[in-house]
Parts: sequence; structure tokens; C-alpha cells
Amino acid sequence: MRHLLLLGAALFGSASCNGRATPVAVTNHSAKALEQVVIAGSGFQQSLGTIDPGATIRTEIRPRGESGLAVSFNSGARRVSVPPQGYFEAGGEYAVTVVVTPNLEVAVDGDLRIY
Repeated sequence: MRHLLLLGAALFGSASCNGRATPVAVTNHSAKALEQVVIAGSGFQQSLGTIDPGATIRTEIRPRGESGLAVSFNSGARRVSVPPQGYFEAGGEYAVTVVVTPNLEVAVDGDLRIY
């Protein structure tokens, strides 16, 4: 019985370590506000609202397993929607950066924070 309790505690501890959030920073280098910004990936979708020109919004996500990041937004009359890009995993060991360029291209980068 004691072995089962220890095993359960070990599994719970392992699961809680993997539950750490992954930080995401989205930066707008375009000349217009990005409206109705949404990021999504494996097991999550999050609305970020509006990001003004030159601004960065920081948030946290909790992906399930391996993921890329899809990004969508409106800029003026234009709707931009890009499929998942980059690579990161659940557990908070990655930091994800998103940069929207002046011509509304989107670059996603997942950097491993823990070596």
C-alpha cells in the first residue's frame, strides 16, 4: 500500500511540473493596430484583443504536448490568419515570441529556456 502511495505522489509531482505555463510575447511592428488577435495551438486558444503599433503583449499558454502557434488578427480591412508555426512543448521549458512585421507577415519562434 505504501508503494502505491509513493507511486501516486511521484506521478502527481511529475504531472504538476508539466503543468507550468509557457510564456508568449506578441509584438506588433506594423503601422496599424492589430485587432481581434487570437493565438491557438495544441489544446488552447486565447484572445489577446488589440495590439497597438510598436506594442508587445505578454501572456501565458498551456499547450498539450508538442505544438506550433497559429495567429490571426484584423489590420484595417485586412484579415490575416497564419497556420501553426514554430515549435514548443508543454511544461514551461519554452518561451514563444511572435513578431508581426510592417507588411503583416508573422514570425513565430519557440526558444528552449532550460538547457
